[in-house]
Amino acid sequence: MKDFKFMNFKFLMILLLLLIATPLALAHLAGGVDATVDNHIVDIGYDAEQLTAGRSTVFLLSLKEAETEEAVTTNNLWIKLQDTDKNTLFSGKIFPEPTGTYGFTILFPEEGRYTLSARFSGAETFEVEHSEVLTVARDLNHKLGIDWLKWLLLSLLLLIIVLMICRNKNKLRGEK
Repeated sequence: MKDFKFMNFKFLMILLLLLIATPLALAHLAGGVDATVDNHIVDIGYDAEQLTAGRSTVFLLSLKEAETEEAVTTNNLWIKLQDTDKNTLFSGKIFPEPTGTYGFTILFPEEGRYTLSARFSGAETFEVEHSEVLTVARDLNHKLGIDWLKWLLLSLLLLIIVLMICRNKNKLRGEK
């Protein structure tokens, strides 16, 4: 009977762990813009609804045919990120992931407006270029964010599960 109660407890803990971890695993792009350039769609997406200074942001860029919305195969992407004073935060060439998208992470140092310039290059002389102005807000919340709270709860839950498993193993060894 004790084993049955422990198994129910373990099942509930694993279920709770999955419920807490699911939003972390299902993170998706919350913001972005699509721009039509030369019969192509330049898709710029990022993982936050509002870009915020002092927080890292994941960007995913891709190029699609405007008419069919099918992905366009490109060799590389040159990007440049500048502030309003034309100070360059980042400039460089990145290469596509197996999915054909280009990803990078950046931390905006302060609030303001930034220009993201992107130039997709393909075979021979194929190029599509687009610039987009991004607005970055000031970080108003200097306290622990919800992400930290999720990770703290997840860590505590894992610690409880490990302690319960160790306790159960010790009880089983003592009964033998």
